[in-house]
Amino acid sequence: MNAALALCALAWVAAAPEPPPETPRHTVGGLSFEVPKGAVIEALSGLPDSVSGVAVSVDLEVLMITVYEGKGAPSEEQARSVHTEEIERQAAEADKKFETGSFRLAVLGRSRSGREVRYRRAGIREVARVVAIGLDSRTIVAAWTLRASEGNGASPAIVQSFAVAKR
Repeated sequence: MNAALALCALAWVAAAPEPPPETPRHTVGGLSFEVPKGAVIEALSGLPDSVSGVAVSVDLEVLMITVYEGKGAPSEEQARSVHTEEIERQAAEADKKFETGSFRLAVLGRSRSGREVRYRRAGIREVARVVAIGLDSRTIVAAWTLRASEGNGASPAIVQSFAVAKR
């Protein structure tokens, strides 16, 4: 009787469906986020002590996440402006003409305003987007580039998965 029960239990466990695979999470500067399977993650080097960052590559799309911490952290607007100006400078070098615009993205429970730069590099239309999130003594900047033909890409989903650990 015990052997029969053990066989039934074993058959039931073997027939149980496997749980769906969890999306891997990565953490930088107290910020946790989901990354798609197959994404390449590299730590950014040469940053000051109070700044940390990573680059996440998914196919031809690159997302850079920078976390400024401490009292010297720039405001949300300052950080977004500085990062957008750098992208505009690089776009001007690649193609003398570029267009700017804005977009909104829900991040950490709020709709955030972001900046968008559209330009051509080697004849291919590209879009760069920047969104900044200001928190207590921490500012997070997410900037990504992708081909215009790719639609939204994976970066908005990664940014929307941001979670901040309580201090």
